[in-house]
Amino acid sequence: MKNIVLISCVSKKLDRKATAEKIYTSSLFKKNLTYAKSLKPNEIFILSAKHGLLKLTDEIEPYDKTLNKMLVNERKEWSKVVVKQLKSVADLTRIIHE
Repeated sequence: MKNIVLISCVSKKLDRKATAEKIYTSSLFKKNLTYAKSLKPNEIFILSAKHGLLKLTDEIEPYDKTLNKMLVNERKEWSKVVVKQLKSVADLTRIIHE
């Protein structure tokens, strides 16, 4: 079975285009990424308020969007997009809880 780790985006970003792994600059994000990598998963994805599911290698522009400021219906739409993206990379029917 494929193991994936999801980490959240953060508001502190570079002011230029970069890979998703590099654009987020907060110490919390860096610690989360280090921990995620220590788990040695098949893949790590970032949950982005703007882009949904991001691969670490996806190149993106800086943005100023947060789930905290979205209306309930916007968060519901965002979550539907993320679930669809997750279904394309993982078998969600086989989720194991540890």
